[in-house]
Amino acid sequence: RKRVWLGLRIAISLLRLIIATMVRDFVKLTNLTSAAFVTMNNLLLPVLAFYYAGPSQKAGTFRRCVHVAIFLFAIFSMIFGTISAILDLVRAASAEDKGVFPRPGITQQCHVAFCAVNTTHPGCRQLDALHWQ
Repeated sequence: RKRVWLGLRIAISLLRLIIATMVRDFVKLTNLTSAAFVTMNNLLLPVLAFYYAGPSQKAGTFRRCVHVAIFLFAIFSMIFGTISAILDLVRAASAEDKGVFPRPGITQQCHVAFCAVNTTHPGCRQLDALHWQ
């Protein structure tokens, strides 16, 4: 039994390490983690603990309704928070590199104006004139 728990902890740690090394933006990774675990620890577990170990027999109708609302909100938050965080990670992975010049669709006037100010930029060489022909 201890071996199973040890193996599970090591597997989870390795999975988190792999994910952490693949994700470039720490905030997006934090959003993914907090969508599940912050909601679980702060909303779901206290409600479940109240009914498992607390005085649930003394809970009135109003308290039970509030607990159902909190529980449903937590589930909603976990589902859509996780979806949003995963979409942010996918968008960040497929995003265009920043600072690439000239970007696709740039006008010739914009290119000339940029090169007039940044004459040493590699995108402003004489060979780049072929880009506009």
